[in-house]
Amino acid sequence: MKNIKMLLVTCMLVIVSGCTSYKSGEVRSSYTPLAINVNESNKEKIVTIKAADGLDIWKVDNKRQVNFIKLMFTGGLDSILLPEGKHSMMATSITGDLRIPLYNYVGGHEYFIDYVSKKSGDAKSIYYWVKDVTTDKVVLGREKTIAELKN
Repeated sequence: MKNIKMLLVTCMLVIVSGCTSYKSGEVRSSYTPLAINVNESNKEKIVTIKAADGLDIWKVDNKRQVNFIKLMFTGGLDSILLPEGKHSMMATSITGDLRIPLYNYVGGHEYFIDYVSKKSGDAKSIYYWVKDVTTDKVVLGREKTIAELKN
């Protein structure tokens, strides 16, 4: 009887650890943007960048915007306001840090950093992209769906 219980427990562990789960980024219910080097009087030259739920921005143009303690306990930034032009960012997710490469952001536009992730046992992977919401075009990366990850 004891051997049967051990076998059942082992089988359950194998089944649970072998499960694959998927998650896609979602728009948060609210955003609190941090303005970084922007001139509030010239709104048409301001860029808004929002991150999907599950992503937190912590570094912009190689300058830390969120200290380590805050990042660990309360998270990073859900959105930022930047002057138009070239910017790079770092964000954190369930898989670790994401490097968002240098891109020339257009003033007056809103951008959204979105993702899909896959977890299979201890292995985690994330695919992210940046979409210009104003033009409805992906400007960095390639938009993926959970269905594509499953194939």
